[in-house]
Amino acid sequence: MPVVCPVTLAARVTHTVGGAALFASALGPYLFEGPLALKVNHHVFSALGVVVFAAGIFNAIKLAPAKMEGAAKTWRMTVYGGKLTCLALMTPLADLLFGEKGKAVKVGAGVSAFVMGAFARFYREYHMKRLE
Repeated sequence: MPVVCPVTLAARVTHTVGGAALFASALGPYLFEGPLALKVNHHVFSALGVVVFAAGIFNAIKLAPAKMEGAAKTWRMTVYGGKLTCLALMTPLADLLFGEKGKAVKVGAGVSAFVMGAFARFYREYHMKRLE
């Protein structure tokens, strides 16, 4: 079993759990009503967005995409361009930009970030194995 640096593990867990919490906050208004409604504190979820962003950047740097040679550009565009845009739209920023449609934008951004994350992971793994 490979040994994982505790800082790297903490960053990955923080990124995953924080992203899941942002995704849940985006879906909450569609899943729960009345007394079960998710109470979203905009300050907490804005701060969580910053934490997920920082952990994601740390993780992306630790993965050393330069090792993928020509494939690195597509991976970087997906992770830095696509996922970071989606992350920003999963925070209260979507409410400010889109008003009532902000809730739907958050859900769409969450689903898009999930799909792009899966693509980026499999894309990176494929190209890293190809270069071995």
